[in-house]
Amino acid sequence: MTSRQKPAGTLRLSREDFLERSLQVILKEGGEQLRIDRLVAKLGITKGSFYWHFADREDFVCSLLEYWDRTMNRSAGSLVTESESDDPIENLRRLMLAVFENNFDRGDITFRAWAAHDPLVAKLVRKADRYRFGVVTSLFEAMGFKDAELDIRVRVCLTFMSLEGAVGTTLTKAQRIAQLDQRVRFLTRP
Repeated sequence: MTSRQKPAGTLRLSREDFLERSLQVILKEGGEQLRIDRLVAKLGITKGSFYWHFADREDFVCSLLEYWDRTMNRSAGSLVTESESDDPIENLRRLMLAVFENNFDRGDITFRAWAAHDPLVAKLVRKADRYRFGVVTSLFEAMGFKDAELDIRVRVCLTFMSLEGAVGTTLTKAQRIAQLDQRVRFLTRP
């Protein structure tokens, strides 16, 4: 084997691939007991590959949560912030549809459970929540809601989008989407 060849049975993953595959493992197993040796074994890579991409566990955790925030939260939020529509109700509908269709809510329960035991994860989840809160607040403000009414609607909407997939386990994705207009009307009625 030359110095440029990798050992048999190991993968060479880009940083993005590593984060996506790690996200899948953590979504199945949770992050509270994250151990680098177990993670690399599950991914079929070496510890050296891990340390090629990340300085240490903290760097990995920060990178993973930032990846989750970018690929889930910010991807969904960009549909609103970059929308050409001025209709906040239509933008809310588009946001909710994107969450359901793309499973942008995946990881919410896992990361919140992990955050309950890890201050670093809690800090990064709060950062993601501030972004979400800002996007959804802007929609309800544009609809004319303010004060307590605004706060309640934003929190109910965010809770619904974050947890409905787990709570509504009897509904298929198609059923969730079919009920979308009713849910938007409920959240936005005066």
